[in-house]
Amino acid sequence: MNDFVRRLLALALALFVWAWINLEVSDEADLENITVKVEYDSALMKVSPDNFVIHSLRVRYQGIDKENTDWRLPTKYKLVAKLPEDLKGEGKYSFLLKDLHLDVLPEGVTLKSMRPESLNVAYDMKVSEKKDIQFPRNQTMPNGDVIKFTLATPSAKINVSGPYSIVHKLQALQLEEPDLSQLDKSDIVLRIVNPDPRNVTLNPASISFQLDRQRLGERSYEQIPFLLLPRNSDLVLVNSELPTVRVRLRGSEWDLEELGKPTSTLRAYLDMTEVVEAGDYREIEVRVCGLPKSGVDVVSIDPDKIHDIVLRRRESAEHVSPQPGAVEQKPEPK
Repeated sequence: MNDFVRRLLALALALFVWAWINLEVSDEADLENITVKVEYDSALMKVSPDNFVIHSLRVRYQGIDKENTDWRLPTKYKLVAKLPEDLKGEGKYSFLLKDLHLDVLPEGVTLKSMRPESLNVAYDMKVSEKKDIQFPRNQTMPNGDVIKFTLATPSAKINVSGPYSIVHKLQALQLEEPDLSQLDKSDIVLRIVNPDPRNVTLNPASISFQLDRQRLGERSYEQIPFLLLPRNSDLVLVNSELPTVRVRLRGSEWDLEELGKPTSTLRAYLDMTEVVEAGDYREIEVRVCGLPKSGVDVVSIDPDKIHDIVLRRRESAEHVSPQPGAVEQKPEPK
């Protein structure tokens, strides 16, 4: 037997022994309680949870001494799930086995599968948005003075920073209630109410106001237009004269002046709260709408009732004569 044949046989024997040893020590196993750490930039987002425990991780091991079981210990495995930084808003991000980064893995071990098959991470990106404030309403003092708040700064936009789930849903920011004992000054600083002090920051955190004073007064308004019945009503007025209405109001000079401008939405209307059917009504009360939400009271309405009202179903009314200057609109009672 020549030297070449001997070498060939030796190589074949070595390969056989290597394959036999490799077959003996290669197998698959299921590991439990392997931790996966979620890696993310805490300056950009909040996540939940920030780590997982995989119930079952199937691995293939090769070239490992069967007598040595250290490679099965959970501490020998350090897996990382890295969240991308270009996420938007809030939502859930799913990781599969192929998405996991292997920071530490025993030599000779490869990952095959895991249960659960995916890991879901809830993320909430940190954002900054400009928000308006809700202006404090006019304050009526015991001596009859009305205090009006005017911004002492050019802008009332507040920079709100925090999780998207909180910041994006915010409308106007609330202010603390003013201390009446401080309203005898020419200005006041009001703190902005933080909706979530642990997670949200406000810049600035307070707003300065100038305080303007005026006394309550009264003013009369003539020839207030009447609103017709709402469009969605199936009742119509028939042969009913709608008179000119005179309204007297009490409030601050600012509000009373605004209500007297051509752009005012001050209107009179019939109070149909108790009217549900067509028919002849001896009288229906008159109300007014278009007033500010607070600070203005109705002193008197003349006339305060309309008499001899005839209402018919829309399909049965033979003739409907809208009154001159009347506006068809659904009133918002004050």
